Formats: sequence, C-alpha cells, structure tokens
Amino acid sequence: NIPEKELVRTEGQAVFITCPKPAGAPEPVISWTHNGTLIDIDSNPNLDMISSNALQVKQLSLSDSGSYWCTAGNVAGEVQSPLTTIVVNSELAMLDSLLLLLDSLLHVA
Repeated sequence: NIPEKELVRTEGQAVFITCPKPAGAPEPVISWTHNGTLIDIDSNPNLDMISSNALQVKQLSLSDSGSYWCTAGNVAGEVQSPLTTIVVNSELAMLDSLLLLLDSLLHVA
C-alpha cells in the first residue's frame, strides 16, 4: 500500500499531484477527484494534466485545500489511489507568523 500524503503550501504556489501509473489493456483512463467531487480539468484553467498521471494546480487558493485522489479505470475495472491532502495557508497568515517570529527574535537580545 502507498501511504497517504500531506502537502502544505501557500496561496499562489503551484503543486503537482501524481497518481501511481496504472498498467492495463486497454490503457486505463485517469480521472481526478477533489473533496468527493469529480474534477473537470478541461473547464478549469487553473488545472493542467502534466502527463497521463500527474495533475498540476497552477496557482493555489484556499478553496484548493482538501483531499485529492485519482481513479484509473478501463473495461476490467477501476482502482483508486491513496489520498493526497493539500493544506493551503494564506499569505497573510504566513506573514503574520513571520512577523511574530522576527519580533520574538529581536526581543531576545
């Protein structure tokens, strides 16, 4: 079994999610799901299929947080990948954390 993954990113960054490359004849078709909803990659300009088994979210927003998985299927059946969880932090929250850290370091001396 392949373990689940958690990716922590900041708003505006890109992320790649890969699906274990399935074998089969005919070649399986891969679909992607986000938080239980099938993703329509063609209608979302922020998403791109990099290869037959890799999804790119070009510019993360808070709404991209959640669980992703792929499903590979053909006439013989289908297989679902382990979950990849993406945690998207807001740029403002990251800046606040950095400022608190800098403030604490400046007051140590």
